[in-house]
Amino acid sequence: MELQDLTLDDESPRPNLATLPPDIIRVLIGMVGDPMENLRLISPTWSAMVVEYLADRRNHPPLEDVHIHAGGPDREWWTEKAKDVKVSATIVAPRQKDHFHGIIRYWPHVKNPDIYESPVIRVRRIRISAFTLVAVLFLFFVLTYGLARFNILISVALVLILAVYYAFLQLVVKPIVAENLDYLEKLFSRCSIVEKLHLHNLNRDTLDVVRRKALKDVGIKHLVVYDNECDADLRKRIIAMALIHGVEQITVCVKKCSEGQLRNIFLAAIEAGKPLDICETISSSEKIFGKEKDFWVKKCREMSDDPFTASVMEGEKQELGEGTHLLRLKIGTSHNMSVQIV
Repeated sequence: MELQDLTLDDESPRPNLATLPPDIIRVLIGMVGDPMENLRLISPTWSAMVVEYLADRRNHPPLEDVHIHAGGPDREWWTEKAKDVKVSATIVAPRQKDHFHGIIRYWPHVKNPDIYESPVIRVRRIRISAFTLVAVLFLFFVLTYGLARFNILISVALVLILAVYYAFLQLVVKPIVAENLDYLEKLFSRCSIVEKLHLHNLNRDTLDVVRRKALKDVGIKHLVVYDNECDADLRKRIIAMALIHGVEQITVCVKKCSEGQLRNIFLAAIEAGKPLDICETISSSEKIFGKEKDFWVKKCREMSDDPFTASVMEGEKQELGEGTHLLRLKIGTSHNMSVQIV
């Protein structure tokens, strides 16, 4: 049998990156890793394969430690900046820094070269609650109507002021808010999961916006929430986040916790089926949330029921966010409790 000559002549098309089949392109994209923006320029097929690769969370690295702070300090809760947010992320591995470079490249380092912190970001077009907005608009129109009976020019001026403010919100503020939320959404969409997410004293309406428009469907292993007290409004939001994001562990750090609040958060943990730690934000104290340890031991015994058990802890200091947080109470399944009620 005569062997055929496989040598390509000058007119035969030579193989190149642009003509590779999709299956091989997928393998090469996974091997190349980040940054891969330039790969999209090779051909339309490469561009489509890169988009497909980035759309799958499993192909992204995790975000290890993310903090979302209120835009202003607690003592300025009445100011507008308290309704904004500031995000910091710990990114250690060089490959992960390359992966998130397009998002965090303008974030300055804070004390540590592995911690990137955003500027204060506005995420709400109107920073007041819906109830307050309705009340203000009602009073505005009542005032405008009342003044119209005495001086129509003042009423017209008030309406014009409202129209100008609305135009400002639509033409100036709305695009800024949309860009900021898109920026945060890209950060969380480019990770496979958030290992630990800290939420620091966020305004409740702001928390809803961050959850719906920035976090979206990203998985969260450990959710840590800091607030003054765990009231019903906060409990509802914590449980919603636990169910939506598949949270495996919840930690709540508060300054105050009453007997009724403990019972309610215990029931909420049972509803969500998640283990929960309750920490007291205090430097040191023999008492637990202002009451003797025996008081809480008795209450935990009354509430404990298989498969969930409440335990009083020894006040171990927790390595969490700013301030000192002492582990006071632990709620979980009876088989995974490290310290039982004493």
